Amino acid sequence: MTTHLPVQKMITESLRIESEVPRLQMSKTVKELVEYVTQNMPQDPLIVGIDKKSNHFIEQSKCSLI
Repeated sequence: MTTHLPVQKMITESLRIESEVPRLQMSKTVKELVEYVTQNMPQDPLIVGIDKKSNHFIEQSKCSLI
């Protein structure tokens, strides 16, 4: 039973630290997130795609066996 005491103290300290983190309203946060995503959409490679000339992972030439 004495081994659980240090663990419980760590958990309690962690919860104290987490309780001091400032919370934001979801209505504000979601609006800001949507604005950020729409502003950065033209540069997002997942939406626009990667330029084939600058993509180093595309196979440059096919290997053929004779």
